Amino acid sequence: GIAGVIPDEIAQLETMRYLYLEKGELGGSIPSAIGELKNLKVIDLDFNSFTGTIPENLYELSSLRQLDLNNNQLTGTLSSRVGLLSNLSVIQVDNNKLTGTIPSELGQLKQLAVGFFSYNNFTGLVDEGICELREPEGNLGMLQVDCVGENPEVECQCCSSCRQPDETGGSLRKLVEN
Repeated sequence: GIAGVIPDEIAQLETMRYLYLEKGELGGSIPSAIGELKNLKVIDLDFNSFTGTIPENLYELSSLRQLDLNNNQLTGTLSSRVGLLSNLSVIQVDNNKLTGTIPSELGQLKQLAVGFFSYNNFTGLVDEGICELREPEGNLGMLQVDCVGENPEVECQCCSSCRQPDETGGSLRKLVEN
């Protein structure tokens, strides 16, 4: 696989529409230069070793349909600016070290079909506006957060599945029927 870091020179690829660099040995931070690629429809950087926060300018990519950042070491929060990604249908940020709440602004994403947020350090309540995106009224078929256990970190009344880490650091999957 590809190893190293993504160079800032990636911004020179102005017409790029699809960025698939998953399952590599990439690390360092996700360069904000990716946010300058205004034609991007897909960012798939999952299963790497990226650290740091999600660059704020990624939330300005109005053409973006898919954002896959799962299985990295990302920290910080998922910005409320995620609501600006009006064409987004898939967001996968599971298996990172993200904190804060799952932004209520996700409820503005009427195209959203998949949202994976589990195995992070999110807390709080999944907003009713996000729940209103669930099928059959909306497109949201899969919504997954850490909402199982004696003291779940996240409360979710509408998730398609809830997950909870077990004591050994492995994963335990529990389904919620909705």
